[in-house]
Amino acid sequence: MPQAHRLLVIGSLMALAACGSVAGPVEGPGPLRLEGSLTSSSIGSGEATTFSFHLRNLGPDTVRLVFGSGCQVLPYVRTAVSGSPVHPRGGGYVCTAGVSTLTLGPGATKSGHLVLYAGSRPDGSVYGPALAPGSYQLVAETTSHLALRSKPVTLHVR
Repeated sequence: MPQAHRLLVIGSLMALAACGSVAGPVEGPGPLRLEGSLTSSSIGSGEATTFSFHLRNLGPDTVRLVFGSGCQVLPYVRTAVSGSPVHPRGGGYVCTAGVSTLTLGPGATKSGHLVLYAGSRPDGSVYGPALAPGSYQLVAETTSHLALRSKPVTLHVR
C-alpha cells in the first residue's frame, strides 16, 4: 500500500474514532452557536411548553460536521437540583449506526423541538416527557467532535 494511501486510511479511522468519543461539552467554538429557548419557562398541570434548539453557522464559510451516528443535535432534560437525567429516560438516546454529516452554509440553521408536559401527556401523545412539579434544566448538545452545548434554560413546573 503506498505511503500516502496508508496515511489517508489511518487519518480517516482516527477521525471516525474521534466522532464516537467526545470530550466534555463546550459552548460555541468558532462560528457555530447552539442556542436553546422555551416558549414558556413556567407551566402548570395540563399545560405544555416547547424547547426549541438551533445550531447556527454565524461565519462566512460553509461548515461540515461529522457525527459518529444518526444522532446530531439532541435535547436533554435534567432535574435542576441534582442534575439527574429526566429525558431521555435513562440519560441516553438510541441512534442509528453509521456516520452522518451536517452541512451548514453561511447563516444556515438546523433546528429541533421538544414538547414538554406538566403532569401528564394528552391522550394519544407519545412524544415529549411528562414532568412532575419541580425545576428542570434543558440543554441541547451536538454529538460531533466539537461537542457543542447550549447554555441551560430553566423550566419550572407547578
